[in-house]
Amino acid sequence: MCCLISESSLAGSARRSLLLGKISWVIDLPEQAYNFDVVVPGKPYGSGRPDERFIRYVHKKYGIVHLISLTGKEKYHHAAKELGMNVMIYEWSTRHLPTNEELAAVIDFLHKNDHIMVHCAGGSDRTGYTVAFYRI
Repeated sequence: MCCLISESSLAGSARRSLLLGKISWVIDLPEQAYNFDVVVPGKPYGSGRPDERFIRYVHKKYGIVHLISLTGKEKYHHAAKELGMNVMIYEWSTRHLPTNEELAAVIDFLHKNDHIMVHCAGGSDRTGYTVAFYRI
């Protein structure tokens, strides 16, 4: 059965993201909806803002045990903590770079630990430059 989605129901990036997230689970491709990427297998993974379901998914599928949130405190952090994940929280902005000390601490953590997911809202700006610095 096919359904039509009106253009007005897709107004706003939040609604589009929600819809894409729901569809991605149905077609068994949740990684794409969250802009999830394997940077180095078993080391860092990058992602857009996860939800509780995706936290549980990556924990089980990829063995993620550390979560670095670059968007500040989020409501799904409790799900990560319930799974025994170490949750590190930074409030980085897309318009201002983090301090040298914060960036150095995150990069050092990425090099010294395994099975880490670092995320921001879309998984491209803050996560992108964090991954770029990790690779240098």
